[in-house]
Amino acid sequence: MANRDPVKHHGVLGSHGPEGGRLFASVPMALARDTELSAPARSVAMYVWSHDEKYQQSARDVAEAFGMSRNTVAKALTDLQELGWFVRE
Repeated sequence: MANRDPVKHHGVLGSHGPEGGRLFASVPMALARDTELSAPARSVAMYVWSHDEKYQQSARDVAEAFGMSRNTVAKALTDLQELGWFVRE
C-alpha cells in the first residue's frame, strides 16, 4: 500500500456562510494527481471525506447521492482501497 497523507478534519467554519458551520477537511493534493484513479473514484472519495469521520455510509448511500449505479460506486471504493486511499471497515 502506498504511503498516503491522511485526510484531516478541521472542525467547524462558523455559523455564517454557505457551509453553515459544517466540518471541512483538507484532502491530499495527490488525490487529484493520482493517474490510477478514475473520475468516479475521485468523486466518491471527495463525497465520503466531506462527511464527519464518524459518519457511517454505505455504497448504496453514496450511489443514491450521486445518481450512480451501486456497481460503479463499489468499483470506485475497491480501487480507492487497493490504491491505499481508503481503509474500509
